[in-house]
Amino acid sequence: MPTHPYPAGDVVYTKDPYQKRAKAEGYASRAAYKLKEIQQKYRILRPGHWVIELGSVPGGWTEVILQAIGSRGGLICVDQQPMRLPPSSGLLFVQADILGADCIDKLATVVPHQVDVLLSDAAPATSGISIRDSARSAELCFAALEISRTFLKPGGALLVKIFAGYEQVFIDACKGCFQKVRRIKPAASKKRSREYYLLCWGFEVAGRAANSKEDNSN
Repeated sequence: MPTHPYPAGDVVYTKDPYQKRAKAEGYASRAAYKLKEIQQKYRILRPGHWVIELGSVPGGWTEVILQAIGSRGGLICVDQQPMRLPPSSGLLFVQADILGADCIDKLATVVPHQVDVLLSDAAPATSGISIRDSARSAELCFAALEISRTFLKPGGALLVKIFAGYEQVFIDACKGCFQKVRRIKPAASKKRSREYYLLCWGFEVAGRAANSKEDNSN
Protein backbone atom coordinates (compact mmCIF):
# COMPACT_ATOMS: atom_id res chain seq x y z
CA MET A 1 0.00 0.00 0.00
CA PRO A 2 1.46 3.41 -0.93
CA THR A 3 1.76 6.08 1.71
CA HIS A 4 1.49 9.46 0.05
CA PRO A 5 3.32 12.46 1.55
CA TYR A 6 0.37 14.84 1.49
CA PRO A 7 -1.53 15.96 4.58
CA ALA A 8 -5.16 14.86 4.56
CA GLY A 9 -6.24 18.48 4.21
CA ASP A 10 -4.65 18.70 0.77
CA VAL A 11 -7.34 16.53 -0.80
CA VAL A 12 -11.06 17.08 -0.38
CA TYR A 13 -12.85 13.74 -0.17
CA THR A 14 -16.54 13.44 -0.99
CA LYS A 15 -18.98 10.60 -1.51
CA ASP A 16 -17.10 9.69 -4.69
CA PRO A 17 -16.12 6.01 -4.19
CA TYR A 18 -12.76 6.50 -5.92
CA GLN A 19 -11.86 9.37 -3.61
CA LYS A 20 -12.84 7.28 -0.60
CA ARG A 21 -10.76 4.40 -1.95
CA ALA A 22 -7.77 6.68 -2.57
CA LYS A 23 -7.91 7.88 1.02
CA ALA A 24 -8.20 4.34 2.37
CA GLU A 25 -5.36 2.99 0.21
CA GLY A 26 -3.05 5.96 0.67
CA TYR A 27 -3.02 7.42 -2.84
CA ALA A 28 -2.60 11.16 -3.35
CA SER A 29 -5.66 11.40 -5.60
CA ARG A 30 -8.44 9.43 -7.27
CA ALA A 31 -6.58 9.80 -10.57
CA ALA A 32 -4.42 6.86 -9.51
CA TYR A 33 -7.25 4.48 -10.43
CA LYS A 34 -7.46 5.78 -13.98
CA LEU A 35 -3.84 4.88 -14.61
CA LYS A 36 -4.11 1.61 -12.66
CA GLU A 37 -6.99 0.51 -14.91
CA ILE A 38 -5.10 1.45 -18.08
CA GLN A 39 -1.95 -0.23 -16.83
CA GLN A 40 -3.80 -3.41 -15.87
CA LYS A 41 -5.30 -3.72 -19.35
CA TYR A 42 -2.49 -2.50 -21.59
CA ARG A 43 0.72 -2.97 -19.55
CA ILE A 44 2.35 0.17 -20.92
CA LEU A 45 4.69 0.40 -17.92
CA ARG A 46 7.27 -2.31 -17.28
CA PRO A 47 9.97 -2.92 -14.67
CA GLY A 48 13.07 -0.96 -15.62
CA HIS A 49 11.21 1.56 -17.82
CA TRP A 50 12.21 5.21 -17.88
CA VAL A 51 9.19 7.53 -17.86
CA ILE A 52 8.38 11.23 -18.16
CA GLU A 53 5.19 12.30 -16.37
CA LEU A 54 3.68 15.69 -17.27
CA GLY A 55 1.23 17.39 -14.93
CA SER A 56 2.41 15.27 -12.01
CA VAL A 57 0.93 17.23 -9.08
CA PRO A 58 -0.60 16.04 -6.74
CA GLY A 59 1.11 12.68 -7.32
CA GLY A 60 -1.61 10.07 -7.83
CA TRP A 61 -0.09 8.82 -11.09
CA THR A 62 3.44 9.14 -9.71
CA GLU A 63 2.82 6.45 -7.12
CA VAL A 64 1.35 4.04 -9.68
CA ILE A 65 4.26 4.62 -12.07
CA LEU A 66 6.85 3.96 -9.37
CA GLN A 67 5.14 0.72 -8.43
CA ALA A 68 5.16 -0.43 -12.07
CA ILE A 69 8.73 0.48 -13.04
CA GLY A 70 10.35 -0.71 -9.82
CA SER A 71 13.79 0.14 -8.49
CA ARG A 72 15.50 -0.38 -11.85
CA GLY A 73 13.38 2.25 -13.58
CA GLY A 74 13.46 6.02 -13.55
CA LEU A 75 10.79 8.72 -13.45
CA ILE A 76 11.04 12.42 -14.31
CA CYS A 77 8.02 14.40 -13.10
CA VAL A 78 7.14 17.78 -14.58
CA ASP A 79 4.70 20.35 -13.23
CA GLN A 80 4.55 24.13 -12.93
CA GLN A 81 3.54 23.73 -9.28
CA PRO A 82 5.98 22.56 -6.59
CA MET A 83 5.68 18.87 -5.81
CA ARG A 84 6.35 17.01 -2.59
CA LEU A 85 7.92 13.82 -3.76
CA PRO A 86 7.43 10.31 -2.38
CA PRO A 87 10.78 8.78 -1.40
CA SER A 88 12.45 7.08 -4.37
CA SER A 89 16.01 6.99 -5.64
CA GLY A 90 14.78 6.86 -9.24
CA LEU A 91 12.59 9.98 -9.10
CA LEU A 92 13.45 13.47 -10.36
CA PHE A 93 11.30 16.59 -10.51
CA VAL A 94 11.44 19.49 -12.96
CA GLN A 95 9.36 22.55 -12.16
CA ALA A 96 8.29 23.91 -15.53
CA ASP A 97 5.28 24.94 -17.54
CA ILE A 98 4.87 22.30 -20.26
CA LEU A 99 3.61 25.06 -22.55
CA GLY A 100 6.70 27.14 -21.84
CA ALA A 101 9.43 27.61 -24.43
CA ASP A 102 12.06 26.43 -21.94
CA CYS A 103 10.38 23.17 -20.84
CA ILE A 104 12.28 20.93 -23.27
CA ASP A 105 15.57 22.63 -22.41
CA LYS A 106 14.95 22.09 -18.69
CA LEU A 107 14.12 18.45 -19.28
CA ALA A 108 17.24 17.97 -21.39
CA THR A 109 19.39 18.81 -18.37
CA VAL A 110 18.05 15.87 -16.34
CA VAL A 111 16.85 13.21 -18.81
CA PRO A 112 19.85 10.87 -19.16
CA HIS A 113 18.66 9.09 -22.31
CA GLN A 114 15.57 8.41 -24.37
CA VAL A 115 12.57 7.24 -22.35
CA ASP A 116 10.16 4.34 -22.85
CA VAL A 117 6.89 6.08 -21.99
CA LEU A 118 5.57 9.63 -21.71
CA LEU A 119 2.42 10.16 -19.66
CA SER A 120 0.35 13.32 -19.30
CA ASP A 121 -2.61 13.82 -16.99
CA ALA A 122 -2.30 17.57 -17.45
CA ALA A 123 -5.53 19.53 -17.78
CA PRO A 124 -6.30 23.23 -18.16
CA ALA A 125 -7.98 25.30 -15.51
CA THR A 126 -11.54 24.96 -16.72
CA SER A 127 -13.63 28.01 -17.54
CA GLY A 128 -16.99 26.29 -17.95
CA ILE A 129 -16.95 27.18 -21.65
CA SER A 130 -16.55 23.79 -23.30
CA ILE A 131 -15.08 25.01 -26.59
CA ARG A 132 -12.43 27.06 -24.82
CA ASP A 133 -11.58 24.27 -22.38
CA SER A 134 -11.28 21.71 -25.20
CA ALA A 135 -8.96 23.99 -27.14
CA ARG A 136 -6.73 24.49 -24.09
CA SER A 137 -6.67 20.76 -23.46
CA ALA A 138 -5.60 20.14 -27.05
CA GLU A 139 -2.83 22.71 -26.62
CA LEU A 140 -1.47 20.76 -23.65
CA CYS A 141 -1.66 17.54 -25.65
CA PHE A 142 0.29 19.03 -28.53
CA ALA A 143 2.95 20.15 -26.05
CA ALA A 144 3.14 16.58 -24.73
CA LEU A 145 3.47 15.27 -28.29
CA GLU A 146 6.34 17.68 -28.99
CA ILE A 147 8.11 16.56 -25.81
CA SER A 148 7.61 12.92 -26.80
CA ARG A 149 9.17 13.60 -30.20
CA THR A 150 12.25 14.89 -28.39
CA PHE A 151 12.69 12.27 -25.68
CA LEU A 152 10.75 9.11 -26.59
CA LYS A 153 12.70 6.14 -27.88
CA PRO A 154 11.61 4.29 -31.05
CA GLY A 155 8.74 1.95 -30.21
CA GLY A 156 7.81 4.00 -27.14
CA ALA A 157 4.33 4.91 -25.91
CA LEU A 158 2.43 8.12 -25.20
CA LEU A 159 -0.65 8.43 -22.96
CA VAL A 160 -2.41 11.79 -22.70
CA LYS A 161 -5.62 13.15 -21.24
CA ILE A 162 -7.73 15.18 -23.66
CA PHE A 163 -11.12 16.87 -23.54
CA ALA A 164 -13.61 16.04 -26.27
CA GLY A 165 -14.02 18.77 -28.86
CA TYR A 166 -10.76 19.36 -30.73
CA GLU A 167 -9.27 15.91 -30.38
CA GLN A 168 -9.41 14.80 -34.01
CA VAL A 169 -6.69 17.22 -35.08
CA PHE A 170 -4.48 15.88 -32.31
CA ILE A 171 -5.30 12.26 -33.17
CA ASP A 172 -4.28 12.91 -36.77
CA ALA A 173 -0.98 14.38 -35.57
CA CYS A 174 -0.33 11.31 -33.42
CA LYS A 175 -0.99 9.03 -36.37
CA GLY A 176 1.92 10.73 -38.08
CA CYS A 177 4.44 9.33 -35.62
CA PHE A 178 2.79 6.37 -33.83
CA GLN A 179 1.72 3.04 -35.28
CA LYS A 180 -1.49 2.79 -33.28
CA VAL A 181 -3.80 5.20 -31.42
CA ARG A 182 -6.59 4.14 -29.07
CA ARG A 183 -9.26 6.11 -27.17
CA ILE A 184 -9.79 5.06 -23.55
CA LYS A 185 -12.42 6.14 -21.01
CA PRO A 186 -11.44 4.64 -17.63
CA ALA A 187 -14.18 3.73 -15.19
CA ALA A 188 -12.68 6.17 -12.67
CA SER A 189 -13.30 9.10 -15.03
CA LYS A 190 -16.44 10.87 -13.92
CA LYS A 191 -19.38 10.09 -16.21
CA ARG A 192 -20.21 13.75 -16.70
CA SER A 193 -16.61 14.58 -17.58
CA ARG A 194 -15.64 15.25 -21.20
CA GLU A 195 -12.18 13.87 -20.56
CA TYR A 196 -10.80 10.66 -21.95
CA TYR A 197 -7.35 9.34 -22.77
CA LEU A 198 -5.44 8.64 -25.94
CA LEU A 199 -2.91 5.80 -25.86
CA CYS A 200 -0.37 5.82 -28.68
CA TRP A 201 1.98 2.91 -29.31
CA GLY A 202 4.96 2.31 -31.54
CA PHE A 203 6.68 5.67 -31.76
CA GLU A 204 8.47 6.29 -35.04
CA VAL A 205 10.30 9.24 -36.52
CA ALA A 206 7.73 11.80 -37.70
CA GLY A 207 6.46 10.95 -41.15
CA ARG A 208 7.36 7.26 -41.01
CA ALA A 209 4.09 6.05 -39.45
CA ALA A 210 2.12 6.63 -42.63
CA ASN A 211 0.10 3.47 -42.11
CA SER A 212 -0.88 4.38 -38.56
CA LYS A 213 -4.53 3.93 -37.71
CA GLU A 214 -6.86 4.55 -34.82
CA ASP A 215 -7.74 1.40 -32.90
CA ASN A 216 -11.28 1.63 -31.55
CA SER A 217 -11.46 -1.95 -30.27
CA ASN A 218 -11.84 -2.65 -26.56
